[in-house]
Amino acid sequence: MASTDQCAIGADGQLLDASKITFYNDPDDPNPLPAVKLNSTATGGQATQITQFFRKASSRLTDPNNAELKCKASEEDTSRPRARARTRHASTSPEPMDEDKEDSDDEMPGLEDPSDSEGEEDEDDNPTDTDEISDDVNEAYERTKALGDADRAAMRPRPKAELTKDIEPIYEESELKDSDTGVVTKGYWCRLCKKDKVATKKCFFTGNVSARRTHISRNSNHFEVYKQLCEENKLPLHPRATPRGYGQQSTLEGFATKTPPFTSEGLVDHLVELMVTEDDAFRLVDKAPFRRVLHYCRPSLKESDIPHRTKMRGEILTRASEAEDRLREKLSKIPGQVSFTFDTWTSKTGDPFFGVTGHYIDSPPDSPEDWSLKSEQLAYTPIEGNHSGQNLSKILVRAVDRYDLREKMGWGTADNATNNDTCMKCAGEEVDPLKLRWDPVERRVRCMEHAVHLAAKHFIDHVSPISAKAVVAKAKKLRKELKAANPDLDDDEIDTLLAAEDDGPEDDGGENDGNEDEPRPKDALGKALALIRASPQAQAFFKKMCVEADVPALQLLGWIRTRWALMFTFLDRLILLRLAVNRFVLLADDSSEVPNLVKKSYANFRLSNQDWEHLGRIREVLQEPANIQQSFSSSRYPTVWRTLPLLEALAETWRNMAATDRFADMQDSIYAGLENIENWYGKTNDTDVYFICLALDPNIKTAYTQESWNSEAYEEGLAKLESVVLRCLLHRSHNGNPGRC
Repeated sequence: MASTDQCAIGADGQLLDASKITFYNDPDDPNPLPAVKLNSTATGGQATQITQFFRKASSRLTDPNNAELKCKASEEDTSRPRARARTRHASTSPEPMDEDKEDSDDEMPGLEDPSDSEGEEDEDDNPTDTDEISDDVNEAYERTKALGDADRAAMRPRPKAELTKDIEPIYEESELKDSDTGVVTKGYWCRLCKKDKVATKKCFFTGNVSARRTHISRNSNHFEVYKQLCEENKLPLHPRATPRGYGQQSTLEGFATKTPPFTSEGLVDHLVELMVTEDDAFRLVDKAPFRRVLHYCRPSLKESDIPHRTKMRGEILTRASEAEDRLREKLSKIPGQVSFTFDTWTSKTGDPFFGVTGHYIDSPPDSPEDWSLKSEQLAYTPIEGNHSGQNLSKILVRAVDRYDLREKMGWGTADNATNNDTCMKCAGEEVDPLKLRWDPVERRVRCMEHAVHLAAKHFIDHVSPISAKAVVAKAKKLRKELKAANPDLDDDEIDTLLAAEDDGPEDDGGENDGNEDEPRPKDALGKALALIRASPQAQAFFKKMCVEADVPALQLLGWIRTRWALMFTFLDRLILLRLAVNRFVLLADDSSEVPNLVKKSYANFRLSNQDWEHLGRIREVLQEPANIQQSFSSSRYPTVWRTLPLLEALAETWRNMAATDRFADMQDSIYAGLENIENWYGKTNDTDVYFICLALDPNIKTAYTQESWNSEAYEEGLAKLESVVLRCLLHRSHNGNPGRC
């Protein structure tokens, strides 16, 4: 008998016709689905409802590969979750408005806590509420902390023993002593080979696990035993331990590989691939040792068969031009738009480059519903002149025109530097001056991984401010660089650029050029680590301290200010090696193995227990943005749909931390990061791409925004989505193109 919620299955267990199915949760449905009671814990294999996933504004996805994890709903908490008030700029109206309303409409959209505006009461009237409020704050903090702990538990790598469980019964870990030299080597005996009395060199393995699995795949009797053991232990067969062609019809080609015929053209093909992929110099083909290697591989090879550097240069340029022509032809046939990401990059020699990558949906003409996401490099051009947005826009427009993409320009994604905003604006003025189709503000997608990094940076700068001397040195360095790159700018214009430096490309900010390893959560800690990392003798002594303190013998990491989420990794490693660091600063001065310091001693950099506890709290605050950044960067697919849930989750987590006594001493620092998050969250109002991508995700649709946002913001988002879909349908009907919008 079909259950009541299986609306597509009849009483006889057969699928019903579409006309006989009752669709629930439809806008016109008179019989909505009953409310789902949330379980206190989510167990594996148990069916869950989407409303359980969006229990709070910061709820997570169930996919363990993402940073969003399922929220654990409490049976005792039956109150409706707070609605996240996503504010929008109010449209202009001819009706008069009072002054208070006008002021509120002009504010930047933020991530304000709705509880601040609901039912405010005088604290003096209810003195007993203080304990209840404190309990609520601690409960909220523990709840968001549990989310992060569950997140990290799901993302934790599998232990090595679990990864090699399939081959453990076949191999035995042991040691082998050389009868001649007496050297003892650790390795693994193959039990099957040892039983058959195979020679030692063929059944004792010192390599990695891949070599042992390959040994199984090359011996048919081994594989039969391996297969039987995996079936008994309910383990999947590893591809490397599986013989080639297993499960397929065997052919002679599996035993005898057909040698391809040698041709001069084929040799050129392989040499082009070698030089392009390995970034080798053209002169490589003229080197005598390289040509002798080719003659050794093929003695009949003539000298004229091997190309020289001039031939290779011309061949690579020709093939690059042909590849560009093929890409241009391919892009001309796609029905959709081409979005792009762009960024600047500087080589080790100081040469600046500007890269543009195109992203589009490819579908075969005979199967238009078979979509695949493609990415192609559109430009990688040296930057001539300064890094202003106007100059970068010229390179961007040239790349667009090179592939005839003006009518197919989609959305542009870059980091949050102000020159990228100017680049998009200038490109829009060139491509569509009237903004009839392409509005640079609407088409600007911000790199939210960079935004989270900036929020964490504001917290770090506030919790451990740099010295006044370093601030002056940084300002002088920036002014000098700006003056050198923009000789036409006067002092007032340079001051304007310096004022916007926090939102622009970040500078390492040290007193010396290239001194990037200068963490400043504590000045003493930063200087001590710099001294250890600068001396090979100090590093060797620190490794010795790790062994004596019974901690992993790992290196201390440096902190590069512009590398995202590295401060959390830096502190995580440091706290892990805390005992070794303490031993080092106490014993290094009296050890002859470590060079003496000039006018100072290592003991001056000793950290107290309070200092270590302070660093531990800093690490805990930075843990959430680090996880979010990994969620953005680890995915192979677009993650713009995660922007709104993750920013709201981060804001709620930090807000709960700031309200607890544990983080009272760094409350202002957390609020500094929160203020920056609200700034970037407000920028999402400039474009509707975030809401639309979230609504189009089949796992979420509009459930999250309906549960977490207020009704006004939710209805406004739906209206925008309907407008975009309607415009797409009208465009398709007008052009007669079923694929392009």
